[in-house]
Amino acid sequence: MNRNYIEYGDGGVITAQGKYDVTWFEVRRERDYDLSITDMWMLIDKYNTLTTEQQTEISNYRQALRDLGSQPDANTAVDNWPTKPTWV
Repeated sequence: MNRNYIEYGDGGVITAQGKYDVTWFEVRRERDYDLSITDMWMLIDKYNTLTTEQQTEISNYRQALRDLGSQPDANTAVDNWPTKPTWV
C-alpha cells in the first residue's frame, strides 16, 4: 500500500504528484487482506514445510502488519508498510 499519486495531462505530461491521506479504516482493510493471504502459511502442515529462514520471515512480516496500529496516524502506518516476503 502506498499513498503516492500522479496526475497526467494532455500528451502524458505530469500535472501534479504527491501523497494522498488515508484513514485507519483503509489501513485495517489492507492489513487484514495481507494477513489473510499469509494465513495458510501458518497452518502447521504448511508452516513445517518452510525453511527456518522462511518461518522467521513470515512471522516477522505478520507481526509487522499487526504492529501498524501502533503508528501515530494512518498515513505514517502506510509509509512504514512492511515488505512482503518475495516467496509469498
